[in-house]
Amino acid sequence: MSNLRAHPYITTYTGGRFRYTPPFGPFSVRDVAHSLSLTARFRGHTEGLYTVAEHSLLVYRLAERTRAIRDVLVAALMHDAHEAYFGDVPSPMKWARPEVAELEQGIADALRAEMCPECDETDFELVKSLDLTALHAEALELFIEPPSWVDRERAALVPAELIPRCVPPRQIERSFLDVARSLGIE
Repeated sequence: MSNLRAHPYITTYTGGRFRYTPPFGPFSVRDVAHSLSLTARFRGHTEGLYTVAEHSLLVYRLAERTRAIRDVLVAALMHDAHEAYFGDVPSPMKWARPEVAELEQGIADALRAEMCPECDETDFELVKSLDLTALHAEALELFIEPPSWVDRERAALVPAELIPRCVPPRQIERSFLDVARSLGIE
């Protein structure tokens, strides 16, 4: 029997081997779309299954409304792509365990360098701002009782047609891949 601990990687949906040691990777948009379509946002503590893939598409659609350039749209779509390999770790856990945040950041940075090489910090700040706006709208819409930290004014910046819908995984995976193709990242 082989020693599984000697293999610091996971086998991905497409059969790849994602390494958890530098250099992290390889990354695959198809693996990202599939995994994120099955990954519950908010650790699943919502009324329905709201996935990280649906969240990523929301941030992408908010970026579209800013008339962002293609590279920023790619960054918006892929801003949580590292979670396909790391999981959607709640921020309070990362605050409590800095080593968890450090590993996650290493994977996120490697993915950014590969998928969004032309983006600068200003681009990523825009995406982060849109991500935060999405967070407030999602929390307001998806929790039985919205958390006390929800900023209702910020949540209201998300147009009604973009409000989270808890789209089934296969459907949201296809939508994610369609957008990725339209951006030329397959």
